[in-house]
Amino acid sequence: MKSDEYVKILVWPPFLVTYIPIVVCWVVMRFYRIPLDGISRWVATNVFSDIFKEKKKKTCCPREARWLLKDIDLTAAKSLLFKVLIKFFVLFYLMLGAALAIFWQLLLRDESYDCDEDDLSKDCFERKWISEPQDPLNCSSAAVQNLIQNGTIQVICYKIVFNFGLASGVSYGSFNLSMFVIKVGASALLRIETTKMLRWAQALVGLLVLSVVISLIVVDAVIPSAAIFFSSHASTFVQIVTTGIISVVFLFCIPWRELIDLKTQRDNPQRSLLENCAVASV
Repeated sequence: MKSDEYVKILVWPPFLVTYIPIVVCWVVMRFYRIPLDGISRWVATNVFSDIFKEKKKKTCCPREARWLLKDIDLTAAKSLLFKVLIKFFVLFYLMLGAALAIFWQLLLRDESYDCDEDDLSKDCFERKWISEPQDPLNCSSAAVQNLIQNGTIQVICYKIVFNFGLASGVSYGSFNLSMFVIKVGASALLRIETTKMLRWAQALVGLLVLSVVISLIVVDAVIPSAAIFFSSHASTFVQIVTTGIISVVFLFCIPWRELIDLKTQRDNPQRSLLENCAVASV
């Protein structure tokens, strides 16, 4: 098999089995005008259950409920509640997409970096940044082995497998790790008392994430031996971009400022009144 056929194995199954059905469901929802409010509420209470709490009111109306984000009551702030639920729904969609990308990456294709002449079950290719179809290298050739030993070329080898246990375990673990980071991050941001501190925290974390992303790109591009830490160029790029997008959505798209203002008004109404008067006077 040529190198581009192994790329198709990595790319097409996720689109056909996972992403296209999700897009079709989204289009159907929009066509039949199915409200996102109910779906986002379900995601909040079942996926982000450590962050959101829905407490039923003991009234004659069974549909009434109190919505709590951590310890912030959003029941009366309908507009803010809707924005927060939608943004967490988008966050869940991105996290699910990242986990599924890892799942399909590990499910059908195994990768290694040694051109073993005795192993005929895999195909080896020269590792290049430019994606172009390549014929497999002849690992039993002395010329090819000399090029590898001299460091003239770097190789990557593919083999068709079915690693359902590994793929499901790693993708599930990565999703749970993302959930843990989101939970800790939400708790940390809601401990901030002023919007100025919030802006500083967003700037610092944003710079940290940007530095990590740039460092990974530079390491993968400059240091050939770093290839063993990355599965392939395409999957590495997708994971880096997805991590950056998730971080941006979590830090800057969720209305943390309004949530902190609401929390401040509840905890210290006199201080909140003085701040509002100061802002009005300016």
